[in-house]
Amino acid sequence: MRMCCQPRCASHPAARLVPGVAAVPPRDDTTSSTLAAVTPPETYERITVYVRPGQRGWLEDVLDKEVRDALGKPIRSISASDVIRLAIDRLQGAVQEEGFPLLRELILAANKDAETFSGRKNRGLPKPDRRP
Repeated sequence: MRMCCQPRCASHPAARLVPGVAAVPPRDDTTSSTLAAVTPPETYERITVYVRPGQRGWLEDVLDKEVRDALGKPIRSISASDVIRLAIDRLQGAVQEEGFPLLRELILAANKDAETFSGRKNRGLPKPDRRP
């Protein structure tokens, strides 16, 4: 008799001794390889991002005032992460489909932030292209 390390396996001696334990046939090798091929579900990844105070305020206002159901109750399952993921999806589409000048816009935005947020100045930011 084949021995198994699974206590509920029919070939396991303890399974025959415990009343009410269902006899489960031993796994064959094809079952284990099939299970290994199953892809685990996708999960979100946690990152830290920095936003300007006005952006955070806007996010909080949108979630508080705009994200509501038909009865006017806040939808608490929608979060700032959902807003940010939507914004990234839209930006990706604009870059890929519309030829949005991402690098130029990033450089302009970073340099504009450096005027207000002193920590940005000391990071060796590229200078914006001044050509028309």
